Amino acid sequence: MKNPKEFTLSLEAVEAIMKKHKLGELSTIRIVEKGLVNPMYEINGTYMLRLHIREPHLLKLEKEAYVYKLVYRKSKGKIPVPKIIALDTSKTMLHCNYSIMNKIEGDDLDDVWQTMNDGEKKDVCYQLGRLLAQLHAIEMKAFGGLVSGTITFKTWYAFIMHTYSYYLENHKKYGIISKDLLKRIEERFKRDDYLLKIKTKPVLLHGDCQRENIKIKDGKIAGVFDFEWSIAGHNEFEFKSILSPSKKHKILQEEVMKGYESITPLSPEFPQRVKLYIIINCLDFLEAAHLHWEDDEERIQKYLGVIETQLQE
Repeated sequence: MKNPKEFTLSLEAVEAIMKKHKLGELSTIRIVEKGLVNPMYEINGTYMLRLHIREPHLLKLEKEAYVYKLVYRKSKGKIPVPKIIALDTSKTMLHCNYSIMNKIEGDDLDDVWQTMNDGEKKDVCYQLGRLLAQLHAIEMKAFGGLVSGTITFKTWYAFIMHTYSYYLENHKKYGIISKDLLKRIEERFKRDDYLLKIKTKPVLLHGDCQRENIKIKDGKIAGVFDFEWSIAGHNEFEFKSILSPSKKHKILQEEVMKGYESITPLSPEFPQRVKLYIIINCLDFLEAAHLHWEDDEERIQKYLGVIETQLQE
C-alpha cells in the first residue's frame, strides 16, 4: 500500500522547483490519486510533476522521458504522449528524482467510463487497439530494458524465460503460492515452452495500458501516458494485462483486439501463448502484493484465481 509519509511534498519545495525551471508562480496544486505507483501532482492546471518514490533503483523516469521523445518522433506526433519539460535526477531539490511534463487536455477515461454509452465505449476501445498497433510499429534494437544501465537480451525467449524464472524462484521463497500451484505452473511452462521460442522483432510496449493511463477528448483518445513499465518485447506480450479476466469489467477486450488486428494480425498461437503471458503478469503482481501492498489478501486471491483460469484447458 502507499505510504502517505513518503508522499509528503511541501509547497516551498514545489515553489523552488517552479523557480528552477522558470515555470512561473505556484497558484494551484492537486495530487493525482488514481492508478499510479509513484505520486503525481497537477501544478497550475498546466504541468504534471511526477516523483519517483518506490523502487528508486529502477530508471523509471529516465525511461519515460526517453520513451515520450521516441514515440513522438517515430509516430510524427500521431500517438499523443506528454512532452517532458524537465527531468531532475540530482536530488538537490527533492530526496527523489522527479520529472515535469505538460498536462494533456481531456478527461481521464477511468473517470468518465461509467457515463459513456456502449457505442462510445466500443469506439474508444477500438481506437486503443489501433493506437497499440501503431506503438508496436516502433522497432527496438534488443529485448528488455530501454535505457542505458538496464538488462537487454538478443532473443525474446532469453528475456521471457529470465523474467519467468525470476518470479518463479522468488515465489518459492515468499510462500504466497501453494507448492501444488507452483508445480502446475512449471509443468505448463515446460509443456508449452515452444510457444515462447519464437522468432520476432523487439518492439516498443507500453506495459501497463489501462483506463487510468488514457485521456479522451470529444470521443477521441487525446493522450496515453505512464510508460514506466515500458519494455522492448514481443508485441503479443502487451496483452498480458489487457486480456486478463480481472480486466473484463474495466475495458471492452474484444473491441481492443478488433482495433489492433485491423492493423496488425495476431499469430494463430496467440490464444494459448497469451495465457503464459498472463500468468507471468500475475506472478509480478503477486510479488508486488507481498513486497509493497502488505500481503493484501484480496489482491492475492484475485491474481491466484486468474492463474487458475489460465491453467485450465
